[in-house]
Amino acid sequence: MRDNILLVCPNLGIDHTVRLARLEPGTVTRTGPGWTVAGGKGANVARALSTGADRQATTLGFAGTAGGPYLESLFAAESLPLSTIGVDGAVRTTTALIEDSGRVTLLNEPGPAVGPAQWASLLAAATRLLTSTVRIGWSVAGSGSLPPGSPADSYARLVEAAHRAEAFCAIDSTGEPLRLAAAAGADLVCPNLSEAETLIGGTAAEQVDEQAPDVPDRALRAAESLVRLGAGAATVTAGASGVGVAWRAADRPRSQWLVTPRVDAVNPIGAGDSFLAGLLAAVGTASVGTVGGGSENAGDTTDWPAATQQAMAFAASSVENERAGIVDPVRVAQLLAG
Repeated sequence: MRDNILLVCPNLGIDHTVRLARLEPGTVTRTGPGWTVAGGKGANVARALSTGADRQATTLGFAGTAGGPYLESLFAAESLPLSTIGVDGAVRTTTALIEDSGRVTLLNEPGPAVGPAQWASLLAAATRLLTSTVRIGWSVAGSGSLPPGSPADSYARLVEAAHRAEAFCAIDSTGEPLRLAAAAGADLVCPNLSEAETLIGGTAAEQVDEQAPDVPDRALRAAESLVRLGAGAATVTAGASGVGVAWRAADRPRSQWLVTPRVDAVNPIGAGDSFLAGLLAAVGTASVGTVGGGSENAGDTTDWPAATQQAMAFAASSVENERAGIVDPVRVAQLLAG
């Protein structure tokens, strides 16, 4: 049976991963065997929820007519429920090159262009799903970049649609779409430190020195700023260093820095998606309907530090696996136990 989790992933794709000894641009490089799976951040979140928490989420997104059936077959191969809005164009492919040193190179194609009409269809499909079943306590997550042509307020409109259905809504994106979603009262936003600082201050380095001594303070300030902007809670990840989490409480806004568990990373791709899956699993097991910015019920009862610790354990387990979004629940329990 499907769980009451809806993952809106507008930029669905096909992920192809190849391992190689060393990438030498401009040369012919022989690699080991590669593998292809359903892609897009929502696919990784769905996979992490399935493997790490035995939760079956429904993924909703746009699929280009070229490659759409193949994409659907990849979701079906993993028993991941998928609902799509067909659009002109080709399903995008992301190619990941993982060297023996651990260095990762990502080649991201753009998704097919969509506009307001296609977004209206997607939001209508989301609303039908949220309101046509007897399941309560829905969690909705908007995950990933927006396809070309998307209105900047697309995720803000998703937040509004989720709240009309009395659903919790998390947004994992960047830039203006994330800012507008937070201002619309998203219950949770979860950028990384670079993305958060770019959003708040306008400029930031794409690569953050995670070991810099000021990283905890910067992550906390960024999370607090996102809550002041309108989000109910915010997590700002700083890779292997830790996570700054801020949330609204009954008496005052609160925040806390949490240190990431130390693990040996095999493949860092999808760590942030597994992190979001851990948060959604924690929210889904709490006695909540919606949390934070967009509603009045149960926001103060969510233990955000505990939820964030679970999310960090999901992410840590994920990077120990070769394939993105694979989370071992036994390993999660070990990491949480210390």
